[in-house]
This record gives sequence, C-alpha cells and structure tokens, in this order.
Amino acid sequence: MPNPPHTTPGRLPDFIVVGATKAGTTSIDQYLSLHPQIHMARPKEPRYFVEGVIGSTSHLSLDWYRSLFRSERTMCGETSPQYTYWPTRTGVAARIQEVIPHCRLIYLVREPWSRLKSHYLMKLRTGRTADDLATHLNAAPQVRDASCYGTQLSELLRYFPREQILVLESSRLQRQTREALREVFLFLGVDPGFDTAGFDHQYHVSQEQSALSHTGMRLLNSPTVRFLERTLSQWAFYHARNILSWPFRRTVPPLEISPALQTRLTDLFRREVDLLRRLTGEDFPSLEVRAPDPTDLSGLPPQHE
Repeated sequence: MPNPPHTTPGRLPDFIVVGATKAGTTSIDQYLSLHPQIHMARPKEPRYFVEGVIGSTSHLSLDWYRSLFRSERTMCGETSPQYTYWPTRTGVAARIQEVIPHCRLIYLVREPWSRLKSHYLMKLRTGRTADDLATHLNAAPQVRDASCYGTQLSELLRYFPREQILVLESSRLQRQTREALREVFLFLGVDPGFDTAGFDHQYHVSQEQSALSHTGMRLLNSPTVRFLERTLSQWAFYHARNILSWPFRRTVPPLEISPALQTRLTDLFRREVDLLRRLTGEDFPSLEVRAPDPTDLSGLPPQHE
C-alpha cells in the first residue's frame, strides 16, 4: 500500500528495481514510467542505499531521498542495479528494510555469462577500465557478484518475505514485453491492462562489439566531460557522451580468459542458477548457463539494457 503522508515534500518509494546490472533495468524503468499510476525517480539510479560506488547518494539526507518521489500517483519507485552486488557491497538490503520495510523488490536476471560480458564491455565502452577481463574481475569483483543470482536473492530474503520480491527473466521482458509487464503491474497492484506503443521501444540496445580507444577513455575522464555529467540530465549526458566518444570507438578484440577461470566461473554460475531455482521454485529456462569459448566471449548475444 502507498506510504502515509509525511511533512517533508515527497514520500518513500513503494518499490525498487534492485538489479541485475545489464539485465534490462533501463528498459523496465522506462516502461514503468509510462504507466499513469507509477512515478519513477529521476534521475535514474539514485543509489541511496549503497555505499562505495560512483554516484552513490548515501551521504545525503532521507528528506533528499523523499524528494525524488514528489507525485500523486498511486505507486512510486526507483531503479538502482547496484543494490545487488553483495557481498562486495554489504548492508544494502538491511538499509532498505530499515527505511522501507514494506517495499516491493523487482529483480531482473539474465544468463550469467551474457550479463557479465555486457557489464565488462560497458566499462570498456565508457572508459572505466582498460584491463583485460580476468584482471578486471580481480579489481572489481562486483562484476562477478552481479551474476550470482542465488546469492543475491538469499541476501534479499534475509530481510524481505518472498511475496515482496518478484524475480523476472530479462529475456521475457525483451521478447514478451507486454506479458512480462502485466506480471509486474499485477505485482505492484496497478492496472495490469495498461498498454502503450512505448512498450515497443527497446532502450540502450548494446553495441557490444565496440569499445573506446585510449584517447577516447582520456576524453571521457576529462574535466570537461565530468562537468557535463554533473550539469546535464542523465539522458542528455548519455547522448552527449555517445556523440563525443563515437570517433574514438574501436572493435573489441576477443575477450581472453583462461580455461581454468572459465571453468570456475561456469561452475559457479550453474550453482547460483540452481540456488535461484530452489529459492523460487521457478525454472528460469533462459538462465541455462552456456559455457563460452575460453578465448572469445564475443559470440554471446546483445540485449536491451
């Protein structure tokens, strides 16, 4: 049920899209914002309940967080996929539960190798790493953690009852958009019959075969671009960044990974999917782990994000 009135302008959200990164969170955020009964926080990804990530707002007041939800609509929500990086990012579920115990959580999941590859290539494209995949996984274990769906759901279930959590395959959101959204709308308690042509649009379709050159990385990390990031809206900055970086894009070389690491991660991801299935009692057929060629991940399919 909606939050009670509060003296501070705004309110607390009724639901949060908690992840996973590169599993369709941008698309579902946009689709939800089209529903006349739903208000989504802007800018997207406030990251209020997570510490130690770029863009975190955990240092700001609860009144600031409430101000993101100034709306008379039935339901308010936000999307921050960084909320499911446990155990690299600890305490997130506990903080959400302390502030919004009745919050509903939407958790999107995608075939683990495909999701990990997209996450890594996003960092290459945006200049946040120039490391090879194995080195980057050591430096940023959250890129691996975000594909550990059973572990993430186990952490959420420590603080929230199962009925407050909806786990949704991103492949359903992409290929059966209206059917998947009807399930989401029913979960949130808004009109499940709402439809719009906007549901036909796919957001941020990955261009996974390109990355930035070293010159492009320096450009995106320059003071000028950082200034634009602080001053422009999220969507304006997204398009400005793409225009500025386009001349510096290069083809991604094969993403080399040792057979030993490939085997370890494949085994880990299979255990994680099995755990997710046991916790939910659902099959999740799209999560069948496909072991990649140990020297080339480029064959994994792109997906809207």
